[in-house]
Amino acid sequence: MSDKSLAPLVVTICHESPWRLSGGGVETKAKLALLSSAGMRSVPVVWQWSHEKPYSGDSTILMRKRTAWEAPLAHVLKPSPIAVRVVAIDDVRKLAARIQDGSSPAARRIVVCDGLHGIDLAHALAGALNARLVYRSHNIEAHHRQIQIWLGSRFSPVNLLNALKFSRWDKWAREVADITAEICEEDIAWEKQWMAGKRVVVPPIIPKAGDIDKLSYQCDIAFVGSLDNAINVEGLRFLSAELMRNYPHLRLGVFGAASERSIAYWRSRLPDCLFIPNFNNFNDIIELAPVVVNPVLRSSGVNIKTYEALANGALVVATKAGQRGCKQARAIGQLFDLGSTDLNEIVARAKRDGIQGVRARRKRFQDTIAGPAEAAYLSLFNE
Repeated sequence: MSDKSLAPLVVTICHESPWRLSGGGVETKAKLALLSSAGMRSVPVVWQWSHEKPYSGDSTILMRKRTAWEAPLAHVLKPSPIAVRVVAIDDVRKLAARIQDGSSPAARRIVVCDGLHGIDLAHALAGALNARLVYRSHNIEAHHRQIQIWLGSRFSPVNLLNALKFSRWDKWAREVADITAEICEEDIAWEKQWMAGKRVVVPPIIPKAGDIDKLSYQCDIAFVGSLDNAINVEGLRFLSAELMRNYPHLRLGVFGAASERSIAYWRSRLPDCLFIPNFNNFNDIIELAPVVVNPVLRSSGVNIKTYEALANGALVVATKAGQRGCKQARAIGQLFDLGSTDLNEIVARAKRDGIQGVRARRKRFQDTIAGPAEAAYLSLFNE
């Protein structure tokens, strides 16, 4: 370490089921890869469970989806492999002890509570640490010495860089290969099922091509997000009122986890609404609905959902909160404000452009926004 006075940074990412190949598990590993690329060099790839049995995973899983998190991976995976140990924690108090143990007392720690149960885990962990919770927008911060608890939605490149800037950590992150990353799995039952050979498989809601007529799944606009998330529910309630009042003829497709009770409730409000749970591949979603609506009323940092939809060539209509970090896309005619846009015109344009329009928008977004942003971010660690 070039400067002995600089304290190490320990980042712990908690997710209830990080190895599920759909949804948050892939995104969590992508976050780890991007984080690790900032401080780890020439470390072998190791995916392990707590009892030392190797996980037969493949780092190429990280490349399956090209999200805002995964975009830089093509540049950093080969020169900067990832070292991660997966640790099963069945008691939040043990997790709290582990977070505080084994590091310098002066170390700064960031704990990221990811997944659908991130808020519950953040509350429990803060209690175990005797930390004071502070609500900022829909994020939670816990003030406990030098430990911060973040929700997964806050863990973005921008916010991480802002955290590193304190106490010259930006300089330290570029020079020192000493960032420790762990995934602590909250759900032990899920791990036991996996190790017993009973893999938890989420069946595809949309069968493979040729099995059905995809026309039955076509919709005019898509809402993407789990209905187990309070922020998404709040946004969908706002959107449903707008659709009932001004666009009753447009068919909405909801792509994301939803219980039977949730589906019954929303169908009572939007009878023609199409629900496709556990389905979040933007390539396929855009094939069914090339217009994505992000009606969230609260957000902070880059809105990953909007960014991913734009990167995949969708036309996106979003609230002010849903546009955060993505407003450059308005200049290239791909992002629109929900409060001042006629959805009829956007849907008509998407249908008129067809798949060629999707491909053209995808390339234009990469050339004008995503590519330069990736280069600027990676330059921070290559000086």
